[in-house]
Amino acid sequence: MCEIDSDEAEVTIVEGTMSYTDEYGDKVTEDAAEADMDAFGLVKIGGKWYLSEDTLIEMGFDFIAASMTPAAEALMTAETPPD
Repeated sequence: MCEIDSDEAEVTIVEGTMSYTDEYGDKVTEDAAEADMDAFGLVKIGGKWYLSEDTLIEMGFDFIAASMTPAAEALMTAETPPD
């Protein structure tokens, strides 16, 4: 099921399989009937669909940690930045 409003969509997966890469970089494939997932938002950027920022936040994605370079992260944790 999908409701599309221009470059945004709300999607509910009702059948088939879905695959994603988890936080450890492993590919995970689940049967939609067994997955415990609510509707989620997508945004279209450059003709491709991506999970929306709101959906990522709801899933626990940490934008601050993901956007930090190793040097910035080292400064935040008071460690010596890598060379």
